[in-house]
Amino acid sequence: MTAVPEWQGWVALGILVVAFLGAGWWLLLAPLPPSYRPVRTRSAPQARHLVATLVLASGALFTVGARWDELWHRMYGGIGEDFLWPPHLMMYAALGLNLAFALAGLAVAAGLRVATGDQATAHVPIRERFRAEPAIAFLGLTASFQMASIPSDLIWHEIIGPDLTAWSLPHVLLAATTTAVLMAGVALSRARATQLGWRADALTIGILATSQLALLQVGTTEWDWSTAADRAPGGFLALRPAWAYPLITVVVGIMHGIVARVVTGRIGAASAVAAVGMIVQAATSVAGRLQAPPGPSIATAMAVAYGAVAMDLWWRYRGRSAPGGHASVGGANLGLPDLFAGTGAWLAGFSALGLSGIGRQAGIAPEDSGTWLLVFVTTIGGGAITAVAATFLGAWLTRVGLGVAPAAPPAPTGRPVPTVGEARPPARGANRRDRGQAASRRR
Repeated sequence: MTAVPEWQGWVALGILVVAFLGAGWWLLLAPLPPSYRPVRTRSAPQARHLVATLVLASGALFTVGARWDELWHRMYGGIGEDFLWPPHLMMYAALGLNLAFALAGLAVAAGLRVATGDQATAHVPIRERFRAEPAIAFLGLTASFQMASIPSDLIWHEIIGPDLTAWSLPHVLLAATTTAVLMAGVALSRARATQLGWRADALTIGILATSQLALLQVGTTEWDWSTAADRAPGGFLALRPAWAYPLITVVVGIMHGIVARVVTGRIGAASAVAAVGMIVQAATSVAGRLQAPPGPSIATAMAVAYGAVAMDLWWRYRGRSAPGGHASVGGANLGLPDLFAGTGAWLAGFSALGLSGIGRQAGIAPEDSGTWLLVFVTTIGGGAITAVAATFLGAWLTRVGLGVAPAAPPAPTGRPVPTVGEARPPARGANRRDRGQAASRRR
């Protein structure tokens, strides 16, 4: 059979990515006409919280399926005659839940009812509808991409073979979109944060832990499962820069730790996310040692946990918890000094307690000073950049989740049209009646 050029696989996935990026830009980011007025939907906070719970269930199902799939490959080898083996069926079930989110989210965005108080302005164009529920609309759009990408994954494997590497293009895209879906779930999990308290925080932490597990599986699993032969000259890991492993660990760990701190406003949230990840990785390690010895290391999960605990201990020492344990609108009040001090504490805990295990898994010799220098430079720089980006991400997720919309600009013509929840101007004479009733109560 004639081999199909690999570039065709890149073109097939590239077209899909560009199509959905273009749709996302037009629906959610492109400039709107000057007549646009922000609207608020009638979606109840309970409905958003329910969607967030389903996002966690789907993410957990996908994470278990992905780890089972990796173990299956290591036990039985290639991909077989089709993709319908048990781990893939579990992953497809998770993506099926995402399809339900896609249909529901796009239906909400396309057909939501907007109370404007003026029948002449009851019609709202499709882009305004999407932006009235940005988290649900983004969730639906991203979940649609995941479902559409399944055939492209099959085509990719038909073109280039088994491709049993975590860093293949379909795997990276799947991990990135899974994290995007989960981050939309983080925003939706804040819809009832003030009413549910720690229960909403627990939901948020569970979603973030699932996102961290998905990214670390794609980013570091080949080091976690590596043997001395893999790390030796000529092994497949020798083709990758050794400093990439600690850098990926730092970026993923700090991102989720900072987002957890900012979104929940709780000191200890970063450690909770890391603890869930360590428990799952420990279970994966036990299963791997029983079914495909020697199994994966837990060095990555432990290094992330060391950093998260050190970060939370620093913040506890500083006593900078948000009032009442919850983030204010727009995220916890985390200034630059606290942000960088917490990030420095994370890196200190990671370097002092976790980096030696990371170095062994990466095959970095203790005397290789050049590689260690690259490790410290890249992790410090990458950690600082990630911390700043994660702070903005956490603040944005909080605003979107709580439904905080920007102030509406003045109406271009005619009287202002109030959005849902906006106070209407009092009727003529209402102020006089109110003053008279107040005077009567005082007497």
